[in-house]
Amino acid sequence: MPIPVQTVCPECGDTKALDQINDEQKQFLLESTSYHELYTELCHLKTIDQILRRFPGTKNRLIVSKTKRIGDGHDDPEAVKQIIRDSPGLHDFLAKSSFLFSARFPAVAKAVGQTEGNVQDGIMKCERCGHQYLILPFDYYMACG
Repeated sequence: MPIPVQTVCPECGDTKALDQINDEQKQFLLESTSYHELYTELCHLKTIDQILRRFPGTKNRLIVSKTKRIGDGHDDPEAVKQIIRDSPGLHDFLAKSSFLFSARFPAVAKAVGQTEGNVQDGIMKCERCGHQYLILPFDYYMACG
């Protein structure tokens, strides 16, 4: 990891560049960033699940492309579009990713559940808000490989 290590609080957005950081803290930041990316995805997957439960017959192309089927039942195309519009980042997530919902949802939920406690009780908390773990900015995280 290049020094200074860039961090951000996903709750309040506070950023900090850390000049002094040990290996344990570096490892935590990698784990917390991975967790945060999965947690964000899980939130999107939960919204998709809610759409499918409420509108099991949806023909929305973004949703159907992730289920590979059109279900039977109620559909309200405008309501589905509105939910997608009102959910920050959901449209881009649906448009830019490829997965099978029935497999991805439980896998991501399991991964989040396995790491949540370690990250939430982690060694690096935001100094500004004190309630959230720190993560690496996404571009910085990707550059770390």
